Amino acid sequence: MKLGIIGYGLRISGLLEHFRHKAQDLVVCGIVDRDPEAARLRLPEDIRATTKFFSSMEELFRQSKPDALVIGTRCDSHFALAIEAAGYGVPLFLEKPVAINLDQAIALESAFQKSSSSVLVSFPLRTSALCRRAKQLLDQGAVGPVEHILATNYVSYGSVYFDTKFRDYSVTHGLFLQKATHDFDYLMWLAGASIVRVGVRWSPKFRPAVKL
Repeated sequence: MKLGIIGYGLRISGLLEHFRHKAQDLVVCGIVDRDPEAARLRLPEDIRATTKFFSSMEELFRQSKPDALVIGTRCDSHFALAIEAAGYGVPLFLEKPVAINLDQAIALESAFQKSSSSVLVSFPLRTSALCRRAKQLLDQGAVGPVEHILATNYVSYGSVYFDTKFRDYSVTHGLFLQKATHDFDYLMWLAGASIVRVGVRWSPKFRPAVKL
């Protein structure tokens, strides 16, 4: 398989290791990244010197013709790149969030209604051992009809949302969108139903610095 990559940062560089472990014949046929020098340093040593870099997705497809594509750029560019990728009809691994506002989400939906691409969005929590075990028990009827699900999602890397560029709301649209997308995914999977209403509560013990 020839794999094309759009945005080769820390996230995708970590995933590439797993991809190559699962598919021994995987070849990175090209990368598009706005900082190619930094991206090249993240590549595994055995392919660092031979991997080609391109200036655009169009150039990548024209010259290397990838069989599949990975998009792992910054959050605010996922939707536009995914829409472009939809036109090529190849399998796509798309990093979440797929969109950061409703207009982007609607445009993305419209593009893929006309695309032959199969898409996997990066929601790995539903594949965790605890989540799969919970799904197994629910499917076996261990607790009867599902009326309520309480999920706790603490992550070891949560400080990145306060100490790094993830604090830029114009790019990420905040911690709620960054983490709740994971929770919505596995909650719907466990319940076997779509979410129809979202409510937000806050404790008066933790008053905000500004009036809301």
